[in-house]
Amino acid sequence: MMDDTPISLDKRLRFDERQKIESLVQKGYSCSEISRRIGRSKNAIVVEIKLNGGPLEYTALKGQNRANKKQVEKKEKLHKHNIGNQTTFRFKQRIESLEMQLEILFDTVKELLNDKKDK
Repeated sequence: MMDDTPISLDKRLRFDERQKIESLVQKGYSCSEISRRIGRSKNAIVVEIKLNGGPLEYTALKGQNRANKKQVEKKEKLHKHNIGNQTTFRFKQRIESLEMQLEILFDTVKELLNDKKDK
């Protein structure tokens, strides 16, 4: 039986899709057939199975755990990047503030020197 499920536009596989992949892999279906049955690209199926133990060891739980770990690592990396950006922004603000203070100080010294010359 061929299922003409349209290809999903969702970027990530859901756990229920991984369970279907596990079941179909255990039954010996090809990646092309699994792709057609669950509505995902053949490449998505191949990569999912390959990265999570291959056809002999693939489980939905392995796939989901790996995806969850990857998502947490991505969020941590983004958080570190944002903290770096905030620090850079604060340094830039501090530099601008110091530049303005130096300008004021320079103008004040200039005025004092001019006043001293005039006397």
